[in-house]
Amino acid sequence: MARRTKEDAEKTRQQILDAAAAAFDAEGVAACALEHVARLAGVTRGAIYWHFKNKSDLLDAMLERVRLPQEQVMEDLAAGRITDRRPLDLFHETSRDALSMIVNDERRRLVFRIIFTRIDQAHEQSPLHERQQADRVHFMTLIRQIMARAAEAGDLAPGWTPETAMRVAHAMFHGAVSDMLVLDEARLADELALYLDAADTLMHTLGSRYDPRLNDGQGCLLRPALPVGEG
Repeated sequence: MARRTKEDAEKTRQQILDAAAAAFDAEGVAACALEHVARLAGVTRGAIYWHFKNKSDLLDAMLERVRLPQEQVMEDLAAGRITDRRPLDLFHETSRDALSMIVNDERRRLVFRIIFTRIDQAHEQSPLHERQQADRVHFMTLIRQIMARAAEAGDLAPGWTPETAMRVAHAMFHGAVSDMLVLDEARLADELALYLDAADTLMHTLGSRYDPRLNDGQGCLLRPALPVGEG
C-alpha cells in the first residue's frame, strides 16, 4: 500500500507540473493563480502546497524536469573537466544538439517559452525575474569560460577575444531560441535548419581551425575530436 501511495503522489506531482505549464503559458507566470493550476490539475490547492512551497518552487521543478543534458556538458567543459575534445568543437556540437532538442521536444519548448516570454518584466524585483536574470548571467559566464579555454587552445580566430566571442555566440543562440519559441509548428523544421546553418557559419567565423570539408561537407566542426595538446 505504501508503494502505491508513493506512486500516486508522484503522479499527482506530474499532473500539477503539466497543469502549471499550461496555465503559465496561457496567463503568464505572475498573473496565474495557483487556484487555477489546481483546477486544471484536478487537485486541491492544498495538494499543490504539499508538493511545492510556492510558485517559484513550482517553476524550479518545471525547469528541472526539462533540464537539457547538454547543460552538464557545458558545465564540465567550462570547468576544464573535459580534456579530450577541443573546447570550440564541443561547444558547437553541444549548442546544435541543445537547440534541436528544445525545438523538437514539445514539453521542453513549452517550458522554455514560459521562461523566455511569460515572466512579467514589469516586476523587476520579483523572485521569478531575479531567477531569470541569474540564469542569463550563469549561461553567459559558462560561454565566456568556454571561449577562454578555446583561446588558450589556439582555436579562436585572430581578432576575437573570449568576451566578444561569448557576446556573439550568446546573442546568436538566445535569439534563435526566442524566435523559434513563437513560430507556428509547421515552420519549425525549416527554421531550425536555417538556424543550424547560421550556427555553423558562426563557428566558421570564430574558429581558427575551421575546415568546411568536415561533417559531410557541412563544415560544422572545427576538426575531428583531438586532445587539446595535439594538432
